[in-house]
Amino acid sequence: MQIATLQRLAMASSLSYLPFDKIPTSPYYASSNLHPIVQVIDPISQSGATLFRHNHGDDDALSYIVACRGSANLKNFGTNLKFGLVPVTKLSFGNDKEEEVMLPKDALVHEGFQDASVGLWEELGPELMNVLNNDDNDKETTKDIVFTGHSLGGGEFDLIFDVSSHDL
Repeated sequence: MQIATLQRLAMASSLSYLPFDKIPTSPYYASSNLHPIVQVIDPISQSGATLFRHNHGDDDALSYIVACRGSANLKNFGTNLKFGLVPVTKLSFGNDKEEEVMLPKDALVHEGFQDASVGLWEELGPELMNVLNNDDNDKETTKDIVFTGHSLGGGEFDLIFDVSSHDL
């Protein structure tokens, strides 16, 4: 992965902490070529994610970056403290096909991350699918989707990706 890509992902993670309307005021925004599309917050865990669009500029390639923010409030720190390891029980995300979960059936995960991931995907999943299905660009254009996050957001994106990759 190139340094510029890593920097862009770090900027997206940083920008995801800001309220949606404040993102364009950040110094990172001007230099990142990231365009925020939607921001969601799970009402229960108060975990959040921002979906960005990135045009590469030198070609017609397009990518989307889903940046899950880390702990931003007391509720999030409470989620971090639910660090007991529990069986993967909630990661079907409403999908009855347990065999589609990429994690082994005997896997143990951070309880708070699992809870927050479920709630966040319930908010994020429909928004992401709506954006992908209604993209104005040529349907043949390659679209990369990159998930990133910091701390709590890193745990959430990892669990969300394991399940959402079947939907995308």
